[in-house]
Amino acid sequence: MDKRISFYSILCAVISLLFACFMCYLWTDAAKDRDNYKQYYEYYQEQAREQKGNK
Repeated sequence: MDKRISFYSILCAVISLLFACFMCYLWTDAAKDRDNYKQYYEYYQEQAREQKGNK
């Protein structure tokens, strides 16, 4: 019984570690995309400000 519990606890730890690595990869990938599109976002934000100023 103890061997089965320790096996499942180790398995759970490994799965948690893999999940954490996967989430970290997705987080950094999303950050790269955000950096790529930041210049476009700032441009359209400036356009929206100018339109509000013209009204």
